[in-house]
Amino acid sequence: MIHTAVFGALDQSGPYQQLTNIIRGGRLPCSAFGLCDGQKAYLLAGLASALRRPLLVITASEIRATRLAGDISSLLGSDVPIFPARPMSLHAVAAASRDFSQRRLSVMANAADGALPVVIATAE
Repeated sequence: MIHTAVFGALDQSGPYQQLTNIIRGGRLPCSAFGLCDGQKAYLLAGLASALRRPLLVITASEIRATRLAGDISSLLGSDVPIFPARPMSLHAVAAASRDFSQRRLSVMANAADGALPVVIATAE
């Protein structure tokens, strides 16, 4: 099983156990601070694997979201989607691409179905 092989050391961490107990106890939302980017990916992938429930991760920027999604995808062995932020427009747009709306709806539908272990979104 991937969890035991990759995340065994994480399971032995006191702060990790405390965090999983908070989540299992339903005291949500919750957050963790003081981790470097690699540690964040490892922690989130471990939580997704251990808890078997979807996680919504909010990042500060699209660049960080992309990097984090790639790192978590590598650890879990499955794609982690990014919920795309709405593009900013400084003028009225008469015609807009449906691709953007379809990507957002696709991520929401898959998340609602429970098909995604992790969804990453930006603060925007």
